[in-house]
Amino acid sequence: MQIMAKQKQKQETLFGSTIEPASRKAHKGALRPNNNHNHNHDIKGHNHGDDYDGDDSRDDVVKAPLSVSEFIALVNERLKSLDVAVAGEVSKVSCPPSGHVYFSLKDEKGDSVIDCVAWRSQYESFGIRLEAGMRIVAVGHADVYAPTGRLAFKVRAVELTGEGILKKRYEELKKKLTAEGVFAEDRKRSIPEYPQRIGVVTSKNGAVIHDILNNLGTFGFKVYLSDARVEGPEAVGSLLAAIRAFRNVPIDVLVIARGGGSMEALQAFDNELLVREILDFPVPVIAGIGHHQDVPLLALAADAHASTPTAVANLLNRSWTEASFRVAHVAEQVFGIYRNIVAGAESTLDYAPYLRSVMRMSERAKEDIENFETVIFRSFEAAALSAKEKMKMLERVIMANDPGRNLRLGYAIARRKGKVVKAVRELEIGEHFDLQLRDGIIEAEVTKIA
Repeated sequence: MQIMAKQKQKQETLFGSTIEPASRKAHKGALRPNNNHNHNHDIKGHNHGDDYDGDDSRDDVVKAPLSVSEFIALVNERLKSLDVAVAGEVSKVSCPPSGHVYFSLKDEKGDSVIDCVAWRSQYESFGIRLEAGMRIVAVGHADVYAPTGRLAFKVRAVELTGEGILKKRYEELKKKLTAEGVFAEDRKRSIPEYPQRIGVVTSKNGAVIHDILNNLGTFGFKVYLSDARVEGPEAVGSLLAAIRAFRNVPIDVLVIARGGGSMEALQAFDNELLVREILDFPVPVIAGIGHHQDVPLLALAADAHASTPTAVANLLNRSWTEASFRVAHVAEQVFGIYRNIVAGAESTLDYAPYLRSVMRMSERAKEDIENFETVIFRSFEAAALSAKEKMKMLERVIMANDPGRNLRLGYAIARRKGKVVKAVRELEIGEHFDLQLRDGIIEAEVTKIA
């Protein structure tokens, strides 16, 4: 992420999914400045190119015989690196008490079928309840289960295919959320006047971020970009992570944006998890999502929404533009008064000294008015610094009472059927429970109670 600060009315733009300062090193994907705003932004990213070096030698072939377990471990190591997306029809869905989901994925035409598994933590992030007959694209890798030697596909992301099922699911979820009052106007917050710190969640490689920056006025905006995938099976997880990255960043408003597309292309923005994520977001949320017919559910739940990046920029500009018009109107009134005074003075016999005095006053007034916007911006900077200190204080309080802090220190939280286990007497030998650590959840079984 690059931080670019400019004086007075110029823009300040910060890029990066982790919201951290980075170098100003040039990059091929840098945003080009437009003629009006003199933007000079840099977007940095990772090169996910192919690691194959063209060496076809077989020096890595194991010469000594392998045990079965060693062979399976070797196969799984290779399979884990083969991350693929597989399209097919869901069948034989099984949801045991563990919360994991087992199902088969088969070709719509043909006899090919593969067993699939989605662990509970990942399945819950899909925002989709898998049912037999659904057509999906599943992302993951294959794995051989050593005790049985069976091959299975471990799924970490899922996306529905087919406009029919998407439309049905859209209407069902819309009805459910409407009944909960998620889209009610009295729940929505007003976009703050004179916003300056703008968080944007979108793809850094798309045209959306360019359009927003190019259409923002020169009102001292500071724009933060959290890069996210906006289409495909992994879009929901990527968008959730990008939004959550802004929860601890002092911004005035959050913008979630992407260009238009079909219902299938936009289905991530109809995800229930994503909709609920913005409901309790610390600041108002603006959705700038292009659409053809049905408005995405995320846009319906947002505090404000617009169908183009340009419309989003205009919404952010509005209060500043109106303030500029008011300043110009007041300036015209003041100069009108001075012009009347000068005209009256010209009708007197001895007006020269009086006229010179008035003209000096007029020049001073003109300078004061020209500096009016500078005074406004300085007052906003002072308010922003004050807000930043308050955020730091609140962050210290939250951190002191955050259960996640104990997890990061090496402690764990045991849960049985979703409830926290506080004493060993709450468990029995043979019973299953979850052990939450800093970076994930372990499924465990009680074998001994001491």
